[in-house]
Amino acid sequence: MIFGEPTYVDVILPLPLKLKFTYQIGEEHLAKAIQGCRVAVPFGRSKVYAGIIDSIHHTKPDYELKFVIEVLDESPIVSRKHIDLWQWIADYYMCSLGEVMNAALPSSFKLANETYIVIHPEWDEDTSKLNDAEYLIIEALQLQKRLKIQEIAQILQRKTVFPFVKKMQELKLVEIEDEVFERYRPKIRRMMRLSPGLNSETAMALLNTHRRSPKQEEFLEQFLLEPKTEVPFHQFCKRYGFKTSYSKGLVQKEIIELYDLEVNRLEQEELQCAPLADLNEEQQNALQCLKTTDNKVNLLHGVTSSGKTEVYIHLIKSVVDSGKQVLFLVPEIALTTQLVSRLKHTFGDLVGVYHSRFGMNERAELWRDVKSNLRFPIIIGARSSVFLPFDDLGLIIVDEEHESSFKQQDPAPRYQARDVAVFMGHHYNSKVVLGTATPSLETAYNVNKGKYGLYSLKQRFGGFSFPKMHIVDIAHAYKRKRMNGHFSEALLMAVQDTLERGEQVLLFQNRRGFAPQQECQSCGHVPHCKHCDVSLTYHKSTHRLRCHYCGYAEKTSTNCKACKNQDVKLKGFGTEKIEDELQGFFPERVIRRMDLDTTRKKDSYENILNAFEDQEIDILVGTQMISKGLDFSHVGLVGVLSADQLLNFPDFRAFERAFQMLCQVSGRAGRKKSDSEVIIQSFQPNHEILKLVESHNYKDLLKGQLVERQAFRYPPYFRLIHILVRHRNRRLAEQASSFLAQAMRTVFEQRVLGPEYPAFERLKGYYQKQILLKVERDLSYSDSKQKLSRFVNGLLSHDNFKGVKVRVDVDPF
Repeated sequence: MIFGEPTYVDVILPLPLKLKFTYQIGEEHLAKAIQGCRVAVPFGRSKVYAGIIDSIHHTKPDYELKFVIEVLDESPIVSRKHIDLWQWIADYYMCSLGEVMNAALPSSFKLANETYIVIHPEWDEDTSKLNDAEYLIIEALQLQKRLKIQEIAQILQRKTVFPFVKKMQELKLVEIEDEVFERYRPKIRRMMRLSPGLNSETAMALLNTHRRSPKQEEFLEQFLLEPKTEVPFHQFCKRYGFKTSYSKGLVQKEIIELYDLEVNRLEQEELQCAPLADLNEEQQNALQCLKTTDNKVNLLHGVTSSGKTEVYIHLIKSVVDSGKQVLFLVPEIALTTQLVSRLKHTFGDLVGVYHSRFGMNERAELWRDVKSNLRFPIIIGARSSVFLPFDDLGLIIVDEEHESSFKQQDPAPRYQARDVAVFMGHHYNSKVVLGTATPSLETAYNVNKGKYGLYSLKQRFGGFSFPKMHIVDIAHAYKRKRMNGHFSEALLMAVQDTLERGEQVLLFQNRRGFAPQQECQSCGHVPHCKHCDVSLTYHKSTHRLRCHYCGYAEKTSTNCKACKNQDVKLKGFGTEKIEDELQGFFPERVIRRMDLDTTRKKDSYENILNAFEDQEIDILVGTQMISKGLDFSHVGLVGVLSADQLLNFPDFRAFERAFQMLCQVSGRAGRKKSDSEVIIQSFQPNHEILKLVESHNYKDLLKGQLVERQAFRYPPYFRLIHILVRHRNRRLAEQASSFLAQAMRTVFEQRVLGPEYPAFERLKGYYQKQILLKVERDLSYSDSKQKLSRFVNGLLSHDNFKGVKVRVDVDPF
């Protein structure tokens, strides 16, 4: 870097803008300005953002530049290789680099703005002209000097106060100040130790030279008994019941000293590592092949409970021993709980965990630990873990690779973590292992084409047999009046028998809430969301009707809002309803529910799963959370309340996903015993997919689905791009979508489908129409996306379509 010559930096900002922005950097910041460091930069009239330095140069653009305010990092938080990965994600998924950065970085790395109100320096202190609200604020400011917006809202007991504050600003009563600060706050622990030069004997002797204090003497004696010379102060006081004030005299007498220590939030207890478990012959063969194969990407296709995780553990051991990093991706946060336990049993404190349930400061600290590669060579995490700044990645494992949870929906980037992981394998020159009992059709297609290697585990570990499977015809059961609520006699008796044997029951219903809708029997009125074309779901625990899309809620009523009659009934059922019915059937049993409503808190997954593993729960009712890779020893029965919801879903992947879901949830039974059972309730007991599930026949599913996909031009033979055009005005949404589709047809011709209304015409206040673009695999995908981008930009810049929003989803569904 040449000092004295003007230096400029191109900065990536966390905004949905395609461009990078150039700033001049002052000489006082030159020494710290390194590619990959964060800088605080002004943007617009008053905003300040934390951006990432992409490049440093001496070429001045032909416009006036703003200066970098501050360099925020001592060393880079991302590498050039990491930024290149962001760029690939932005290009492939048709979004901006800023949107990728915004999704990638923990919130702690972004700057926060706090707005304060202070008294205007020109105010003449005449309170006689003030109204009551203005007087309250001025009075408070005279006491506190400045107030936050939230504090003003509390004083005035109003939700919206900005218009009021703006008016006071115009009257020159107050000024508005914005304070920018970093969100990350290190964790500080108050510590205690003897003053320098003292030991146990001299400390007690020094205390005896002062006026005796029994409490101080007891405090000091207990401290001197501690095995460590430096101890956490507040923990010590709490453990022995001392008041913190007892230490003041000892500090004043210079016997002990208190100091602050910055500690890592991710600190762990030292664990005793257990030796690796023995593998059977089939597992050893798969492991050896995965170690020696030249294929970068390999599929480990193992039936449920075949011991895929043990193969992963042996593979991880060989990679960690070579000094490289490992990323272990799982589709659900719930899966991290059991996996962390198993991996820590083998690898101790080498295992780090990363997902959205951790606080922003915890994620920031793990980010830095991964970047330095000093503490956690093994990372287990959900899809966002692909953004971590690995420097020496040797292995990526994608467990349950078929899961749709790996696909990000909103906001952008709408990436597929499995596909990003495959690219990362080439980008970081590391191996990728995709593991599952029910591979996605895209993965199976790539295996058949020779792009991926294939290694199979065809037997359950320990020689246990698959559970016995029964499909119950509930249409016949309803006719014969052999249904109790939503339970057939067969399922209810199986639950009873399983519980009497001292075993546990898993019940699967892929819909949360108590009932999907409330319907008037007199006029047929169904309460709908005010912002979406969706019926409101009844939640018994809160006695409210709630929209699962925008969160709108309203109180339930026994009277119909349309005709005022009291003939209102609940239709359909969710996990909450099943739990309620079970309480009536088995009042003495412990029944718990695992769905989005019961797992919102940070440790809720772990608490429920640990309680079930410890047999503190007899029956666990859940949504798809309970179907994915969980390993329980005492499950004797798995029940599926309604397979039809999966089979009848309006999606070209419905049969594939129904097969995967049913096979996966069935695989939770009989993992440590042979005598187990699966009961699937359906109105279509002879459905082809249910027969394939019953016979564990993945090959015929694959063969049949691939024929259909090719005939109807769907993946894996064609690529899809889904375009959603949205506006609060229905007419404008229709016109804009028709304009875009017509423009697209000039180039893509018959490859364009739509525009059509999606399943829900209006969501979150926006009317929406969808367009689907199908692109052959032998056409250039990047060229097709560039052309589509031009059409979308043309629509957004059109004067007639101001306010129209376009959502582009590459490889959707």
